[in-house]
Amino acid sequence: MSVLISKMLIRAGMDVCYAIIVKKENAASITDFLPEGHPVMVIKGQNHLERLKQIYSVMRKVRPDAVFSSHYSINNKVLLFRPFFPKVRYVIRSDNYFYTFSRVGKLIIRMTYPFANVMIAQTQEMKDEFVHHKVMSELKICALENPVDKETIDAKLLNAGSPYPEDGKKHIVAVGRFAYQKGYDLLVEAFAKVRAKRDDCELYIVGAYTEKWKPEYDKVAKMAGQLGLSDCIHYAGYQDNPYRYVKFADCFVLSSRWEGLPNVLAEALYLKKPAAAFKCIPIIERMVRDGIDGYLAEKGDVEGLAVAICKAVDMGKTDPVYFGAKDNDFVRLFR
Repeated sequence: MSVLISKMLIRAGMDVCYAIIVKKENAASITDFLPEGHPVMVIKGQNHLERLKQIYSVMRKVRPDAVFSSHYSINNKVLLFRPFFPKVRYVIRSDNYFYTFSRVGKLIIRMTYPFANVMIAQTQEMKDEFVHHKVMSELKICALENPVDKETIDAKLLNAGSPYPEDGKKHIVAVGRFAYQKGYDLLVEAFAKVRAKRDDCELYIVGAYTEKWKPEYDKVAKMAGQLGLSDCIHYAGYQDNPYRYVKFADCFVLSSRWEGLPNVLAEALYLKKPAAAFKCIPIIERMVRDGIDGYLAEKGDVEGLAVAICKAVDMGKTDPVYFGAKDNDFVRLFR
């Protein structure tokens, strides 16, 4: 989303440069999606203090008119520099609902987010929650639903072939890193119920499972083995073109325990894939019309998700209604 919003600014005639905080587990991912021809500065601090120093150095060097960040751990650091660069416009985006943060996280948000000129909330419900908890003034929060980066998706699919074997199976795909949030343990439980009803389904999980994500992957893989699913669940790891897995799948599944707004679901709908999803946040029911774009299950309802998958996998192409906010909705926040 940060890259997509930056492309909107570029199209509006603004000069954009990127400051990337590189950690070992994600060093190769975001750079695959950056547009060419724009400066990229790399921040490699191994602790919070080092990263703060480097962020300050970058801001002194660039002297930006506006700074944008889209992740809690970066938002709170950037906003600390408001007193040193008071003329800069600070635009942040909340990556999750307020209730999902720890007690310490909530305290840090309360102490830093009010320094922002504007905060982008991904849904109206997210905005209402931040206002209810009196984190920021309602006038400083703008609810903008995530758009889909159609340009990148179309370009990456231009000459892409199917990653699946021609085995006559139904291919079900989930996309996202191996984090507890993504609910892959719940997905494996649901898929076991799917396989009990029909043995023509195979599950593919596309997402990083090395470094910090390995413990969750180990737990999920062990569970799959115990349920006798090792031969029909495939782990594709990080992919710089995950869209081909979605395009050529028969069904996309979202098993998350919580989300801010699931970009992967929006992208799957853009590719006209039927979805099986937990109603983990209210907007899911506005994105997926039950029985039209896919099928929904109550949050955490493993049996319900299995039923949704079994129904969605035979739907074929859908005609989505979700498109997200427009370029101008974002661009005006930076002026």
